[in-house]
Amino acid sequence: MSQEAPAPKYLVLADTLQKLIFEGDIEPGSKLPSIRSAMRRFGVSKNTLIAAYAHLEMSGDIHAKDRSGYYVSREREEETARLPYIIDHPLSLVEQKGQDILTDLEALRSRQGYDLLSPMLDAKLLPQGMIARTARKILAEDLRACLTPDFGPGYRPLRRALAGYYRAREIAADDRDFVTTLGCTHALAAAVEASTAPGDTIAIRTPTFYPLLRIIHSLNRKIIEIPSTANRSRDLERLKEAIERYGVRACFMSVSLPDPYGASLSDDAKRHLLNLAEQYDLAMIEDDVFGHVSLRSHEMRPLKAFDQTGRVLHCSSLSKTLGSGLRVGWCMPGRYAKSMQNVRSIVAPAMPVFEQALVAKLLESASLARHVRDIRLNIRQNLQTLQQALGEGLLAGSSLTSRDGGLLAWVRLPDGISASAIYKAALDRNVAVAPGGMYSLADRFDDHIRLFLGVEAHNFRRAIAILARPTDRMHMP
Repeated sequence: MSQEAPAPKYLVLADTLQKLIFEGDIEPGSKLPSIRSAMRRFGVSKNTLIAAYAHLEMSGDIHAKDRSGYYVSREREEETARLPYIIDHPLSLVEQKGQDILTDLEALRSRQGYDLLSPMLDAKLLPQGMIARTARKILAEDLRACLTPDFGPGYRPLRRALAGYYRAREIAADDRDFVTTLGCTHALAAAVEASTAPGDTIAIRTPTFYPLLRIIHSLNRKIIEIPSTANRSRDLERLKEAIERYGVRACFMSVSLPDPYGASLSDDAKRHLLNLAEQYDLAMIEDDVFGHVSLRSHEMRPLKAFDQTGRVLHCSSLSKTLGSGLRVGWCMPGRYAKSMQNVRSIVAPAMPVFEQALVAKLLESASLARHVRDIRLNIRQNLQTLQQALGEGLLAGSSLTSRDGGLLAWVRLPDGISASAIYKAALDRNVAVAPGGMYSLADRFDDHIRLFLGVEAHNFRRAIAILARPTDRMHMP
C-alpha cells in the first residue's frame, strides 16, 4: 500500500498528549499546561495547540472549565474500577454462552434499518469504482490464471505485495512468511488449530471478538477470560497468574483497536507479552484486522513487529476497508508455518486466485491509501456525532470509554440501564446495536454497548437521532 502523507501537526501533538494521558504521565483530573506554556514546551504555534486540545476534547480525553483551562477527564481513572471482574473466582474457566443475533439482523435488513452492530463497512463507503477498474484490468491481462486454483500457501503475487506492505510498516517480511486464507476469521480459526490441541486452554482478553468465542469452543479448546482495564500492568499480572494456575497454552491478543473496546496496548506492554510467551512457551494468536484504520497520527505497530522468535501467528485482512464480501485474509504464522498450511489446506485445499490477485493489485495502488483516508474522515464525523449526542444526554448520560480512535465505539451505560434492554428497544426502532454481553462467556458487560462507526455519516446521524429518543424500555435492569 502506498504511504500516506504526514499527519497534520495538531494530530501529531494530540497523539503525543493522548499517549501521556493513557500511560498515566498526566494524571486524571490534572490541569493541562496553559496555551502559552504549552506552546513553549512543545514548540508549536497557538493554532496548532488549540486544534490539538479541541481534538482531545472531542475524543473525551480532556474537558474545558470556564476561565480555568483544560483538564484531563477522570473517566480513565474510573474505568479501571468500572470494568467488571469475577471477584470470587476472578480467573475461573467458563463455558461457552451463545447469543445468536443473525435472525434479528436479517429482519432488520429486510426492513432497511440501520445496522450499527455488524462490523462491515457501509456499502456507500466501499471503493466500488476502484475495485471494478482493477478487476477489469486483471481479467483482461490473464483470465486463465484467475480461473486456475492455487494449491500452495497462497497466490505468490499477493504474498509479495503483502511482504512489501509489511516492510513499509517496518516489519521484516518476505513472501514465504505468509499463508493466505478465506478471510481473517478463517485465519484465526486455523491459527488456533495450528498452535494448540483439543483440550488446551487459551487465554483471551475480554471483552473480545464474539465469533472467536464460538470458534474456540467448537474446536474443543477451553477459554479463560482476562478482563481488560485501564491498568495494563495489572492486566498483565492477571495473565501471568492465569498461565501459571491453569496451564495456558496460547493467548489470543488483539493489541491494536480490539473489538469491541478499542483500547490498544503500548509498545512496552507488547514486549512484556512476548517475554511472557517466551518464558512459558506460549503461542500468541494476533487479530490485527482493525489496526490500519486508527485515527492516530501514526499507524499502530502490531505484536508481530516485536516478535523475534516466531511465536506470533499474526492474522489480518482488508475486510474493514475493501468490504467483508472479499474473502481474502492471511496469516504470518512464524514457527507454526507448516502446521498452519496443513490446517488451511483441510478447509481450503485450493484457494481462489482472482480475489487474491485483486487484493495484490489494490495493495500496490495509491488509490487504496486515499480510500483509507476517506474512511478515517467518515469515522471522525461519526465520532463527533456520537460525542455530541452523548454530551446532550444520549442514553441518559452514557459515556465513551474507547479512546484510541477507530471503527469501534465502546459506550458505557449509567447504572440501571441494561445493554440487552437497549438492544431490544433499538431493534423496535429499526436500529441494531451490539449489547456488551455478547463479548464474554460469563454474565459481563451488560453495562456497555458497541457501535460500529463504519457507517455512512448521514445514516449514522439518523440512527443516533433515533437512539436519542427516550423510552422506558431502555431503563430495564
